[in-house]
Amino acid sequence: MLRKIIWSNQAATGLEHFYLRGGNDEITADGIVIGVEENVAFRIRYKISCDLRWHVRKVFVKSLDEDEQTISFVSDGFGNWANESGNPVSDLKGCFDVDITATPFTNTLPIRRLSLISGESTEIKVVYFTIPEM
Repeated sequence: MLRKIIWSNQAATGLEHFYLRGGNDEITADGIVIGVEENVAFRIRYKISCDLRWHVRKVFVKSLDEDEQTISFVSDGFGNWANESGNPVSDLKGCFDVDITATPFTNTLPIRRLSLISGESTEIKVVYFTIPEM
């Protein structure tokens, strides 16, 4: 499965070009977002890899501005996270999903993972990326 999507931000200035790929053992989201947040123009690229149950296994977010800051984490799919060097990140323990403020896609992660029925709700903890601050 490969889906190519372009989203336009209706509430502010912004555009996203997004690929969603599904394979035999993982689902991968790959997006590039340009926009303006609080009068600051930004561009980012992100990649999120999930297992077939929509448990996030890897997240990579990179600012494409002049400082090119990068943040990357891996997860075991059970709420345990590590940085690029493999060191545990205890502040993220218990988070299953990620939320990147610049894209609506990350809202899909808990929806798919939890498969709640209409009217059902639950509380979730997420790894939260504010853009453009990173």
